[in-house]
Amino acid sequence: MSVETRLFHYAFGLGEDALDSAEWVEVSWDSTHRRITTINQLTDLPVESQAVNAARHLAITPAFVNAHTHVDLGAASPINLLPNEDMIDWLLRVNQSRQRSPEQIDADICDALNVMTSTGTGIIADVGQHPRVVHHMANHGVAGNVAMEFFHPSPWNLENNQPFWDRVMPLWAAFQEAFKIHGHQALTLGLSPHSPYNVSPSAWAAVVEELQPHFIHAHIAEFEEEMAYLNGETSRINDLHQAIIKKTFDAEAPFDAYLQNSFWPSSGLVAHGCELTEKDILNLNRRLHLHLVSCPRSNLHLHHKTIPTHILNAIDSPVLLGTDSALSCPTLDIRDEAKAFYSHHELHWDAKQVLKKMTLDGANGLTLKDDLGSLAIGKLAHFSIWDVSHVDEKESMLDVLLDTGRTPEIHQRVALGQVS
Repeated sequence: MSVETRLFHYAFGLGEDALDSAEWVEVSWDSTHRRITTINQLTDLPVESQAVNAARHLAITPAFVNAHTHVDLGAASPINLLPNEDMIDWLLRVNQSRQRSPEQIDADICDALNVMTSTGTGIIADVGQHPRVVHHMANHGVAGNVAMEFFHPSPWNLENNQPFWDRVMPLWAAFQEAFKIHGHQALTLGLSPHSPYNVSPSAWAAVVEELQPHFIHAHIAEFEEEMAYLNGETSRINDLHQAIIKKTFDAEAPFDAYLQNSFWPSSGLVAHGCELTEKDILNLNRRLHLHLVSCPRSNLHLHHKTIPTHILNAIDSPVLLGTDSALSCPTLDIRDEAKAFYSHHELHWDAKQVLKKMTLDGANGLTLKDDLGSLAIGKLAHFSIWDVSHVDEKESMLDVLLDTGRTPEIHQRVALGQVS
């Protein structure tokens, strides 16, 4: 067993509930088994000791959680809506932008991961179609879930679906192989049908039965055209499918059907929810293993709305935070998302509760709370060490850490027990 010990002036996100904080905390972890072994608050420290001087300007927080993003789309500037452009036209332009070489995809993945890890994020729920994300997340010491995205809008027909299986099964096998090589105990594989309008209920049921995924990550109720389609009204969703999938969607996929027990394993994430209704909330509240993820800056950028506040207040479980992709969000810093979420919904800002939402709540939504999300003995050593040398000690240190306008720099990361 190889044990490393560090002293920190400030520690936040302590304990099983991630709500405790303390000063002059010594943290030890086993770098072989990657777990925290002891956490001690020290008193009567020698004022001018080498250890105290080294730790005087250091703060520690658990790794932040980005509960919905698309790592393979990189960290480039957002693609803005053009004047009078609707969401469908924007999605079609985004689809064109995704035609890239493997080398460019690798570069984009690394750019996104570098941006997120440099701002405190170390746990990510990703949706995409590139198994290389698994390799890069492992190399960057990132935990979380990678959900393979697929599309199949037509009704399921057992006699005419070989072309679909010829596409999906090799991709699923490639993801599984990537996890066999690069996966670890805190990086799991999931499945994403993207949205209810991208996969017909019969196709979705067949895929779940065949692939047996343990985690589902989907988009839901994001924009008006989607809801019009699901309600049987005229919608441009068909234009989207014709351009991307080369066929039209001729089967219903209502939210109710999407949430049938047979469609969901034990846990999952649903992102956006701008158009959620009270009936949808009843579905969510009855299935607490489903967690809603809000991406307020992306939603406000594209739709000029996010989850309605009265709907938000009716949800029993904590709403998680995600950035969505860099194509619709100005930064991939989850702290900006927290600021937008609390500001838009006029919620009281309590820094400890905000940190819990960004850490333990997110880890719980990814079914990783037993290993991640707070600084506690027995959990994985997965945290950020911040340089707070420029912060006045009279200020609220945690408020400063969560304020991207005052951003302290990451001094070091301890990523799954390894110092980086």
